[in-house]
Amino acid sequence: MKLKQYNIEDFDEYSCMYNSYLVLTGKFTFKEVLERDEGAAFIFNPTKHHVPLPDDAYDILTDYFEELEEYEMCAELRSAKSLASVMTLI
Repeated sequence: MKLKQYNIEDFDEYSCMYNSYLVLTGKFTFKEVLERDEGAAFIFNPTKHHVPLPDDAYDILTDYFEELEEYEMCAELRSAKSLASVMTLI
């Protein structure tokens, strides 16, 4: 698989955040996102297990979507972070 090189002028912040949201909430896998868009960008490395930490990808995404008043997405991110935190303790 060839990764797409991005020019900063072509960067779509919303798509990057939305792709990250889809993977972190389990709505899509990393591979499913790439099937839709080979050049998909994420705010974290989706090929590695993401361990929830303070001020991590979950929090960055929650802040981003709060600014856009996407409160349902924020609630899903908080739930996903809680679940991921419990799963890392097991």
